[in-house]
Amino acid sequence: MQKKNETKEKILINAFDYLNEVGWKNFTFENLSKKKKIKLETIYFFFENKNFLLRDFSSFIDEQVILELQDENLKKSEVKDNIFEVLMIRFEKLQPYKKALQSIFELLRFQPKMLNTLAKQLFVSLDLVLDLSYAKKGFLFDKFALNGLFIIYTNVFNVWLEDDSQEMNKTMAKLDLLLSRSEYIVSKIKF
Repeated sequence: MQKKNETKEKILINAFDYLNEVGWKNFTFENLSKKKKIKLETIYFFFENKNFLLRDFSSFIDEQVILELQDENLKKSEVKDNIFEVLMIRFEKLQPYKKALQSIFELLRFQPKMLNTLAKQLFVSLDLVLDLSYAKKGFLFDKFALNGLFIIYTNVFNVWLEDDSQEMNKTMAKLDLLLSRSEYIVSKIKF
């Protein structure tokens, strides 16, 4: 099982490295196989099509975030600070694949079915963010928080796609602003 996961992860990394070069429109499994010298049948064993590649990439990034987190620090911090930290780690892990993600989202804006699939996976990832941030309080609040975090994340993701600074200053500023606003709104609502 360990070997299978390593192979899948290797394909994901190679695929997104290649996507950085050619973009989503010109990306095929056949070209990936030739360029990165991976057997085509191995690629298809793990990924039925390009959409499965995107879905599993999000899970791969989630795993990278978990490995980076300092859980003891999060237990001592405010929820807003925790969410900020977890999401910024996520953006750091996405950084090497930014060109690929730009090309993907440029085309996917016109494919609602695929966007729906990606949104479902994003909700899974954001639910994990709430877990890791010690933000969960109960069913009703968690549903509200998850939907709010989805709105925040998609807004900040668009800023991140355009943020050319290595420190991600614009991304951090937008995330902090939106988290502060949501913290204020949540403080006014009784759950």
